[in-house]
Amino acid sequence: MSVIKLLVHLSSFLVAHLFISGVVSTTFTITNKCNYTVWPGIISTSNSAALSTTGFSLEKNESKTLTAPDSWSGRFWGRTYCTEDSSGNFSCISGDCASGKLECSGNGGAPPVTLVEFASRNGLDFFDVSLVDGFNLPLLVVPSRQNCTSTGCLADLNESCPSELRVTTSTEGKTAGCRSACQVTSLTMFCCTGENATPATCKASLISQFFKNACPQAYSYAYDDDTNTTFTCASTDYQVTFCPGNTTVITENNSRPSPGEIAPIPPPEIRPDTTSRRNWVPIIAGIVGGVLAIISFVVIIVWRVRLSKSNDTEDVEDDYVKLVPGMPVRFSYEDLRVATNDFKETLGRGGFGSVFKGVLPDRTGIAVKRLDKLGQGKREFLAEVETIGSVHHFNLVRLIGFCAEKSYRLLVYEHMSNSSLDNWIFKKIQGSSLDWQTRKKIILDIAKGLTYLHEECRQTIMHLDIKPQNILLDPNFNAKISDFGLSKLIDREMSQVQLSMRGTPGYLAPEWHRALGRITVKVDVYSFGIVLLEVVCARRSVDHSQPESAFHLLRMLQNKAEYILEFLDEYMQSDREEMIRMIKIAAWCLQDDPEKRPLMSTVVKVLEGVMEVDSNLVYKFSHALVPPPVADDYILSAPPPASVLSNPR
Repeated sequence: MSVIKLLVHLSSFLVAHLFISGVVSTTFTITNKCNYTVWPGIISTSNSAALSTTGFSLEKNESKTLTAPDSWSGRFWGRTYCTEDSSGNFSCISGDCASGKLECSGNGGAPPVTLVEFASRNGLDFFDVSLVDGFNLPLLVVPSRQNCTSTGCLADLNESCPSELRVTTSTEGKTAGCRSACQVTSLTMFCCTGENATPATCKASLISQFFKNACPQAYSYAYDDDTNTTFTCASTDYQVTFCPGNTTVITENNSRPSPGEIAPIPPPEIRPDTTSRRNWVPIIAGIVGGVLAIISFVVIIVWRVRLSKSNDTEDVEDDYVKLVPGMPVRFSYEDLRVATNDFKETLGRGGFGSVFKGVLPDRTGIAVKRLDKLGQGKREFLAEVETIGSVHHFNLVRLIGFCAEKSYRLLVYEHMSNSSLDNWIFKKIQGSSLDWQTRKKIILDIAKGLTYLHEECRQTIMHLDIKPQNILLDPNFNAKISDFGLSKLIDREMSQVQLSMRGTPGYLAPEWHRALGRITVKVDVYSFGIVLLEVVCARRSVDHSQPESAFHLLRMLQNKAEYILEFLDEYMQSDREEMIRMIKIAAWCLQDDPEKRPLMSTVVKVLEGVMEVDSNLVYKFSHALVPPPVADDYILSAPPPASVLSNPR
């Protein structure tokens, strides 16, 4: 986060301002020039008195004036795409302060958000505009004093934001904000934390440079202190404008414009002098030629400098990978080409690439995923490798290594000789069959893997695409969860996160279809419930080869667990009581209300017989009332994030 520099960089001439008299408060006039409603949020620092409000709404062209006491410090920002649900809970897609109401009540705005940071001390004001937490709205800060400098971010970065940085609305797919490098990767080198918590170790990234180029007056990363991004003014009043556009003109010295400066000035009438035109032609031609030559020279120099910086960045990234403790093995492209016999045997194909069978020199079997048409850069790829490489559990497919050489991006996983679960329960492999004890063990393995992702990792990981195709089986039929391609990491303090719809129809929880798409780990619990039903019944949840009364498992489940058993073969009837218990666990996981679904750790306890199934289950499932989807069709309503890289199959 940017730090307001108070007295460190002030020269002696500023001391005179300490004796300014008569200033006891500061007035902020906040105006919305956007073509939509903005909900400003305000937070005061711990040693400052709170203002009269901490959150309100502004319609287009509406203004509100707030008065701050002397020596006040705090932040302003704008919230967008805000709604209030039927229970009165207020939330926003960008800048949300998580208070559940219009007033922020001491909470800050969630990234991505454009911030105005302000501090007043001893008759002097210090202020800046910060994109350290990303961008969601253009804005302008204009002091009333004529000799003070305005600042802001006038560009609308939402339109030019790279796809992997965008935060979009779940219904219309509009871009609501542009995330920072820290928010996307959580790496200390971008967040300026840990060993990179000093100006010497935390430098500008390609993403922060994208912000800086568009908004040179704003902070682009935490230690962006050498580009005059903090402004100083003797105590005065301020105009803060969202979406200033062409309504406010920033003059040459960036001071607040006068009414005369705002009004357009008609161009002077030019009358050509035909008698002297011939005398001017050679001069004009010479000037134009000289200007073009200078421009060409500058373009060449800039291109070479950028190329050099790009190469330096690649080297820094490569060095960074070598320094990460526990990082998976880095292979060369040639190593993997040889290991796969020139990518000869294909194990499978997916939306982001193909998987090939390979053998390392030590005879270790591997599955190499070659990523195709990848939009992410090397930084995002390496960040994902670090994330996946740090996750270790017996019931998760292990990442052995990776390749990031030139344009090649490959991930190396341990090879699972018994393929994926769908081949066994849907009988794609001729003669394939799993006995009941093996099925029970597989269900417990999946539950343990999800428990680790949800509750035992340093950061909560939502898988978001649990289905039989993403459950792999080792030689002993131990189940291991694969495909972190859609995973979303959230801080443990956060219970929900804003996401665009993604996953596979038939396994999607009902909340994916609701406004704002507030998603929790309970979407994985729902998908697990569908998988559990499919494993118990050894068939797809929607199977059109079955009679009309039995083609949809969820519709059958509405008649209770015993009803489903009537349609299962005689061999499986021998385990009737255990199967009824399993189906009831599935019904618990499939509750429409996410709050009524159990945590995966609870599911594990029930499967192990330590706990009982909730007796107050509702056997009414909204997905049983809609037309069934086509199996295995994959949904991703937004461009794939960096985490698509980890999809092993």
